[in-house]
Amino acid sequence: MRLVSYTIYLIGVLLIVGSATPPKKILVTEPYSEEELLRYSNGQHTITGQAFMRQRGGGVVTCAGAEVTIVPLTKFAEKILQVRLSGNTPQYSTQEQVAGGGRSRSYIQKAICDAQGNFIFNKVSKGRWFFETKVSWRVGDSYQGGYVRKKVKITGDQRVILSN
Repeated sequence: MRLVSYTIYLIGVLLIVGSATPPKKILVTEPYSEEELLRYSNGQHTITGQAFMRQRGGGVVTCAGAEVTIVPLTKFAEKILQVRLSGNTPQYSTQEQVAGGGRSRSYIQKAICDAQGNFIFNKVSKGRWFFETKVSWRVGDSYQGGYVRKKVKITGDQRVILSN
């Protein structure tokens, strides 16, 4: 009886593992635009913010010590993010996209959340930006939480809240 139960269990695990699909490569056809990216240089604005998640029981956990990343949301970057957030891998269709993606990295900014989940970015340009950080906590031996993300239109000095 134990052998039968173990065999059924093993078959179930193999079916679950075998049905997991690896990430697909998605061809990105959106053209890279250096002109669009250059609009994000020479920023003059200060962006403050806070990131947190509310737990089911009502408790609040901040992003304390976690990195917050902001990415200029050009049309090309938005397409790349769309593919990555769907769990897939972007595949570039031109060498200009490959080279441009590398140049785009210099426009990405990072900050660290303080104990209260506050963060600050200086010299941010007007335009659309993608904000992301991770909020996590432990329950027993496992981690819970996840990423908080938001698309934000920067129009001047402002405050951004990232939450679930």
